[in-house]
Amino acid sequence: MRPLAAVLALLLALACTPTAASETAAPAPRETREEERAAIIVENHSWKRATIYLACAEGQAVRLGDVEAESRGGWWVPVCPAGRVRLAGKMFPGGEVLVTDWLAMEAGKATLLTLHNHLPLSSWRSGAGAGGEP
Repeated sequence: MRPLAAVLALLLALACTPTAASETAAPAPRETREEERAAIIVENHSWKRATIYLACAEGQAVRLGDVEAESRGGWWVPVCPAGRVRLAGKMFPGGEVLVTDWLAMEAGKATLLTLHNHLPLSSWRSGAGAGGEP
């Protein structure tokens, strides 16, 4: 079982993530070369929409976007400096949250999160070949 403190810390970080209004004022991120990016792929087998967050080991959680019910979504993201990430999926309606364990993140590889209606049945893995679009 995951330590409660780690889960609460990530949830606090997710709650403190800037809103869309403040994100528009942020400076543009630096361009990353293709070999510096990794894919995040989410398969949502749930009947609910999910908002996906990514947290690097050395930083704050960032909102990646939404994946509609019974669909798939993906993003190319810069590789975290420490090479470790946690993903979180917040379901709507209902507000249930799933937080993954720490996952390895490698350039050119994919991290896959599969969400289910009953969140404890969800799964995740990292290191799959990304190739093409996430």
